[in-house]
Amino acid sequence: MLQFVKRRLILAAERRSKQNKLSKIKSFPPGQLVLTRAINGPFEISRVVSKNCYELKDPTKGEIVGSFNSAALPAHVTPLIP
Repeated sequence: MLQFVKRRLILAAERRSKQNKLSKIKSFPPGQLVLTRAINGPFEISRVVSKNCYELKDPTKGEIVGSFNSAALPAHVTPLIP
């Protein structure tokens, strides 16, 4: 039984290590415009809370709208055609 548990822990650690190598943390500088999946945007990055969490502000009103995980923040791309 102990060997079974040890083997399962080793396999879980290997999967976690492989997943960590595949995942990429997005980083945004303050002032960059991003979209959110939760509410219509674009919003401006007002400050970096942690390496994967950003506080967003509405650029038109200047109000803080909340903190979001970087995985939920695709970068806003300005269209080239007016």
